[in-house]
Amino acid sequence: MDQNTLHERFAEAAEYYAGRKGSRPTLEQEDTVALLRETQEIYGHIPPQALETISICTGYKVPLLEKLIRLYPSLKLGAAAHEIVVCSGGRCGAKNAALMDRLKKGLAQLPEGTAVLRTQNCFKQCGKGPNIQVDGTLWNGCDAAAVDRILEMLRPKKG
Repeated sequence: MDQNTLHERFAEAAEYYAGRKGSRPTLEQEDTVALLRETQEIYGHIPPQALETISICTGYKVPLLEKLIRLYPSLKLGAAAHEIVVCSGGRCGAKNAALMDRLKKGLAQLPEGTAVLRTQNCFKQCGKGPNIQVDGTLWNGCDAAAVDRILEMLRPKKG
């Protein structure tokens, strides 16, 4: 997707949420987080120029938005080299809780910006789950060993 299309999608989202604010001085926190998530889905992270626009739309100052982003581990200000998406659908979600914890701990050991971790409701691959997508490639039947292989794949190579 080209940059103009991304910017158009973001402008539509920002306009929608600005309209939800109405006459209130600030947008509801739930809607603000929804706008931040949508921005990250569009760009892969929340860029600084988008944060300025979000500030105007929501009525919150940029430092407050940055603090809000830090409260949600799935939201990232910087671009990440990789994206990991964990299925949180009915069948996978129950099984993926332990895998999600393992991923979070493993990613914490890697350099900042290595990967962004988020969830998606369902990949429609329930019979093959639990499912984890890494950079667009779907891993089926994931277990602790698969998570370890994913983390190893993301680890910077020495030498």
